[in-house]
Amino acid sequence: MKRALLLPFLLVGCAGSPPVNVSVAPIERPMLRDRIPKSALACMAEPTGAKVTTARDAASLIIDTRAAGRDCRGKLSAIRSIIESEK
Repeated sequence: MKRALLLPFLLVGCAGSPPVNVSVAPIERPMLRDRIPKSALACMAEPTGAKVTTARDAASLIIDTRAAGRDCRGKLSAIRSIIESEK
């Protein structure tokens, strides 16, 4: 008989509790595009070489072309390091 009286209390103890609503605030991280400086998005212009008439002009063209390539590779490397830091 005692068991019959305890049964309702045992069943109430096993009842599930109501769900609890927990809101989690998202982690605020700057957008990738906001982390890349505008100056890194444009490379130095490649020289055209339209006025190459002397060896000095040709040498200057080569130097300027290499400088433009170096500028672009440097900026690409900076962007790559920002992107890889996101991983």
